[in-house]
Amino acid sequence: MLGVLFVGGEAPARSQEILGHVEKADFIVAADSGLTNAQPYTQAIDYLVGDLDSVSKKLLAQFPKEKILSYPKDKDFSDTELGIQKLIQLGSTNIIIVGGGGGRVDHFLANLNLLASYHQISQMYCSQSCLIKVTDSLSIKSQIGATISIFPLAEEPAQLGKTLGLHWDLTDQQISPKFSSLSNRFASEEISIEVKSGKILVITECGAGEELFNKK
Repeated sequence: MLGVLFVGGEAPARSQEILGHVEKADFIVAADSGLTNAQPYTQAIDYLVGDLDSVSKKLLAQFPKEKILSYPKDKDFSDTELGIQKLIQLGSTNIIIVGGGGGRVDHFLANLNLLASYHQISQMYCSQSCLIKVTDSLSIKSQIGATISIFPLAEEPAQLGKTLGLHWDLTDQQISPKFSSLSNRFASEEISIEVKSGKILVITECGAGEELFNKK
């Protein structure tokens, strides 16, 4: 089941790609000021969670009180993680996060840790980038010349099989803190990435016309 979580911070401009995820979602949750980022896409939000210290007072006043899960400011989990936990509780097996860009670096790094830790999270759209977690195979369509980068997403190195369609294709390459593929480019309109072991983080440009498909 698909869950979409809107969080605070910078989010991409409204796009058909994100709208498509929202329209297919079984559950939609907003974490604190993520309620603002949700407005261009939907009013049908199942729950609002968090300490509510940064949410718009106007939007909060309009939101159904029975759908608000309020937490104290001093707590063990971030608002984003509370939203993830709620979606999992609702039955989401695939979670897409919208927002989380800009602002404090520690918040962004915390969100990367969540992306690595929760197997249910598959993608995150923040500011100008789309972050995709890959553990098997991935194919993407985009504009030729669009930027794409590949990083490890765990302490252990990831082992690539091969990539096809990149300006600098990789074969049997280990992705680790010592080696990543930074600012690679689409050499064709469709690229594919195979992961033999471990997990990687693929970062592409939001709004470049990319279409994610055939992800295992």
